[in-house]
Amino acid sequence: MIHDVFRVVFKAKNITEADLRAALDETYLNVMYENLSGDVVIDKIYLGDYLDFND
Repeated sequence: MIHDVFRVVFKAKNITEADLRAALDETYLNVMYENLSGDVVIDKIYLGDYLDFND
C-alpha cells in the first residue's frame, strides 16, 4: 500500500478565495497505477476539490 500526502502553503495578496478556487478547479493531477489484479487504473484528481482556507 502506498500513501502519499502533500501540502502547499502560500500567502497571496489581492487574490480572493473565489479567484483561487476558480483557477484550481481546472488544475488536476493524473494518477495511474496497476492494482493487484493487474488492472491499470487512471484517476484524475482536481486540486480545487482539496482547497482548505485558513486565516
